[in-house]
Amino acid sequence: MSIASIAGASDTLVTLLAGQLKARPGANPNGYEVKLFRSADYIGPPTNTISLLLYRVDADVARRYGDSAGMPPSSPVKRWQGLELSYLLTVWGQSSASGEQRMLQLCMEILQEFAIVQGSWLSPAYSWSPEDALRISLAPMNHEDLMRLWDGFDLPYQLSVPYLVRTVRIGARESSETPVTSRTLAVGSRVSP
Repeated sequence: MSIASIAGASDTLVTLLAGQLKARPGANPNGYEVKLFRSADYIGPPTNTISLLLYRVDADVARRYGDSAGMPPSSPVKRWQGLELSYLLTVWGQSSASGEQRMLQLCMEILQEFAIVQGSWLSPAYSWSPEDALRISLAPMNHEDLMRLWDGFDLPYQLSVPYLVRTVRIGARESSETPVTSRTLAVGSRVSP
């Protein structure tokens, strides 16, 4: 996978939600648009928008580093680092709170249905390895941390749901280095007169 895998994961989520909302008849009567947000986009309340904000990138403690066999098998091994991406899913409605809540529930149901995204469901705009898969789950976040996150925006709090996407692999590079299997340590030196 290319170094653009963080952007590839974000694009996969946006494409997945937008595609599933379009494919379900009557699911999106108000014409909600799915967008990837950055903190600077929180300047005025958007309307009929489903936003995904990538607010944190961490090492995946379960799959921090790994090696992928090269293709063909005689080619060098590629080393990668595993990441966890933390997103905030927010629905910005125009007409009613119940409409926002229905759309939020539908988005949550889609992300639950596609808890593991792989193969052709990954964004075609990026280069993926056959073993690449994104695991999507609700992320634990207490109320205080959520409020602290919202304090950084110029908007009042909006009902949001935190999600965790793992394992996003970055930094694949070829390595032809031979692994170290033994070392010799010399202590001191002999001086001859």
